[in-house]
Amino acid sequence: MQQAERAGDVLIRLREFVTRGAYRRTLVEVAPLIDAAVSLGRIEATRHEVKIEVRVDPDLPPVLADPIQIEQVMLNLLKNSIDSIESANVERRSIAVEAHRKDGWAVEISVVDSGSGVTDELACRIFEPFVTTKPLGMGLGPSISRSIIEAHGGRLEMARSAGSGTTFALDLPRAGPEESGHAG
Repeated sequence: MQQAERAGDVLIRLREFVTRGAYRRTLVEVAPLIDAAVSLGRIEATRHEVKIEVRVDPDLPPVLADPIQIEQVMLNLLKNSIDSIESANVERRSIAVEAHRKDGWAVEISVVDSGSGVTDELACRIFEPFVTTKPLGMGLGPSISRSIIEAHGGRLEMARSAGSGTTFALDLPRAGPEESGHAG
């Protein structure tokens, strides 16, 4: 029941964002945000025998974000990583989710997978709507995810990892002293 209510809230927030660019920002601690997304992603990961490791620097500053939307971005990145690992049929089946301070102005959260990586053609177009490699995919996840992160004043980028795999890194501006109630 709780998951059904949460799914309804997710759909309402995504619809609000897509139709009006609206989101509900609040002060959010990064570690619990990542834990919530990863706990939901582990269900799918376990089914596909993919290990998820989480490394979050201690004492990260809070960010001003809509936690439901950021969780959905994280879930999309995790799901795409799991799909990449599954289609690559690789021996090392792992995803690393990491978070650290970046340049004093932001917190960077990265999702690094051991999948097949992306082709040159896909790398240039990954954030375009309707670009997909999945037979039943719509190609909207990366595009919507980037729009959500940019609406939060951040960035979402993709890079090919050394060897194989893909890294998606999202930056979220840290909350300023006026939002967090203390100097950061």
